[in-house]
Amino acid sequence: MLARQTGGASNATINRETSALRHAFNLMVKAGRLSRVPYIPKLDQAPPRQGFVEAHDFHLLHEALPDYLKDPVRFLYLTAWRKNEMASLEWRDVEFDRRGSDLVPRAIRLRAENSKNKEARRPLVLAGELFNLIARALRNRRLDCPFVRAA
Repeated sequence: MLARQTGGASNATINRETSALRHAFNLMVKAGRLSRVPYIPKLDQAPPRQGFVEAHDFHLLHEALPDYLKDPVRFLYLTAWRKNEMASLEWRDVEFDRRGSDLVPRAIRLRAENSKNKEARRPLVLAGELFNLIARALRNRRLDCPFVRAA
């Protein structure tokens, strides 16, 4: 471990590597090739990241963005989705209400195959700014493109 730390590896990286080693030892014990798993200590590591940017700071950053990035970045901020999750959002993932001859977006859902943990998420009801973003994308939708894209 000391050699890995000296080489610049973070404690979290070393813990993941030694976890794989621990798992291999457990498999050896299960197969009867070892009598016990040797002790491998875990290193202290930083806690998981939390809250990235305050609303006021986000507003300042958002205003400095080029226009083509404003809606996608606002979507990510409002939903806390990952970039790849947003990029995979298709019109089939949007639930609509029909009001007369108009389709009105009501909710969006992240499909299991597009989420990090491979679990479907509950519908995210569209209201306020999030509704406006999806409604704007719907108005500018290209019929030959299945993906929800910002205006």
